[in-house]
Amino acid sequence: MESLPDPFPREPLPFRVDAAAASDVGRERSNNEDRVVIADLATGVAIGGGGASTSYARAGDWFAAVCDGMGGEEGGEIASRLAVDALLGSMTDSRAARRDPGDAIGLAAEHATRSVHAEARRVPRLARMGTTATIALLGEAEIVVGQVGDSRAYLFRTGALLQLTRDQTLLAMLAERTCQPRAELAASFGSNVILQAVGSKPSVDVALTRVPIASGDVVLLCSDGLSGPVDDARIASILAEHHEPARAVAALIEAANAAGGPDNISCIVARFQRP
Repeated sequence: MESLPDPFPREPLPFRVDAAAASDVGRERSNNEDRVVIADLATGVAIGGGGASTSYARAGDWFAAVCDGMGGEEGGEIASRLAVDALLGSMTDSRAARRDPGDAIGLAAEHATRSVHAEARRVPRLARMGTTATIALLGEAEIVVGQVGDSRAYLFRTGALLQLTRDQTLLAMLAERTCQPRAELAASFGSNVILQAVGSKPSVDVALTRVPIASGDVVLLCSDGLSGPVDDARIASILAEHHEPARAVAALIEAANAAGGPDNISCIVARFQRP
């Protein structure tokens, strides 16, 4: 008797990932120090700001990052560009080596910080440069996020927005350790003092977050040019209103500019579906 084919796949079904990325200079800055990337590591296709993609991705295949550079007009742009290039190269190598997503993110962040730090030491005018890095990698039915600095990652599920990352800033640390309102702390200490950045030292301590991912989930990565002027409730309402990632990205940037656009605005929106 002829055997029937196994109706159940022996490998997990891939996610369909519809994603879009954009970066905007904002209304008060003359140059853009942010850099974004989305990559399908299985095909080698990567896009930057102003792009959209659809991937059918398994664990280790889909990667995205937002980097917000600092250190002067030229330094910030160079730091974020070097970091994104280093992250992408390292992630490609880790996929080939089938590394655990958490290990892959850690290695990529170390590679990026060495790249930026080496250039800062080589060129005196770039000595103060560095960049934030918020990195997302698809794992086995989970998203793994690596965090350095104060760019952010969010998960939007069934109408609720959850911040996946913790800001690595003096303000966030003091708010956790004291009972003072954040507004009072910000007035005394400022809101943008970052505790660590990619490239500011030869190595970096990456904070990892793992969260299960389900069909219908949306992941948002953004620089503080979005999360600063636009509150979580408004971000959630935009993600709920705009199903297509490209339209959501455009609406988020529009909201940040409508709120004054005090900084460069970068965001990546990715919607995950089981085929």
